[in-house]
Amino acid sequence: MFGNKLIQPFFEYFLDKAIDDFINEPKQGLTHLEKISQDFNQLHLKDIILKLKQNNSLLTHLQKILIKTNKAIIRSFILNIMQAINKRKTEILHFDFRKSPPLQVNQIKNLLSKTEKIAYACFLLKDYPELEALVKLLQKERDTIFFIFLEPRELTSNVIEALSKTENISLLLQADNLNNLHEANKLISKCHCLSGAYVFVNQENLNIYLNQKYFKSLQETEIAFLIYIRTEKLPDTIKIDYLKFLK
Repeated sequence: MFGNKLIQPFFEYFLDKAIDDFINEPKQGLTHLEKISQDFNQLHLKDIILKLKQNNSLLTHLQKILIKTNKAIIRSFILNIMQAINKRKTEILHFDFRKSPPLQVNQIKNLLSKTEKIAYACFLLKDYPELEALVKLLQKERDTIFFIFLEPRELTSNVIEALSKTENISLLLQADNLNNLHEANKLISKCHCLSGAYVFVNQENLNIYLNQKYFKSLQETEIAFLIYIRTEKLPDTIKIDYLKFLK
């Protein structure tokens, strides 16, 4: 992540301290994060810090996520994301296994071994037959972070057990049905993983997912973040409102 590898252990130490501060006192953690940004020349953190300073509810939400999530996972994700930002030559992989015949775990293993400097990879799955084996494979790729997109019904006790041993995987659950999401999130809360949610949006359902009522209900599930996946190109008039809302 840094040109001088001797610096990285110091950065990780101060990052752990910032995470602890956020858990106990968010504003103190923010001050610590600002110092990290200056001392280690991580200038891209300034925009994030500014947004957190201007939004107390976001700061409180971040504190809740840090409390319930394994600190090693938080550290791993921050370090890998910053590595992707700081280095130009990194690969980003996306796999959509919902319709086309999915790659088998052995094929994914071969692909990962041949691809250097992967920043992160996303797996959009539906009824994937080797889910537990995939989680165990990705767990070993410690220099890469992975986002696995699933429907809540696909969670099993074996998959949850495998997730509890990982530090580089974020699980995202489809959030079109908040009751199902809430029940699934209660199950995975035991493994302290970084959990998020996703919805597929189009012209027909955009008004359902882009409103404060939906967000309020979503917050009750205590997911860390929400990702919108567009299934079609939006008209310019709708696209403007969509982008404004996301800001």
